Amino acid sequence: MKEQIKPQTGFHHQTKLKPRGSVAVVARVFCEIFVHVCILYLIFIDHRLIKIH
Repeated sequence: MKEQIKPQTGFHHQTKLKPRGSVAVVARVFCEIFVHVCILYLIFIDHRLIKIH
C-alpha cells in the first residue's frame, strides 16, 4: 500500500502542475503573503497600542 501511494501521488501532482500549475503557485504565494501581512499588521497594531498606552 505504501509503495503504491507514492507513485500515484507523484503522478497526480505532475498532472496537476501542467494545467493548473500557475493557479496553484499564485494561490500559494498569495496565501503566504496574506499570512505574512496579517502577522505584520497584528505586530504593528500591538506596537501602536503599546505606544498609545
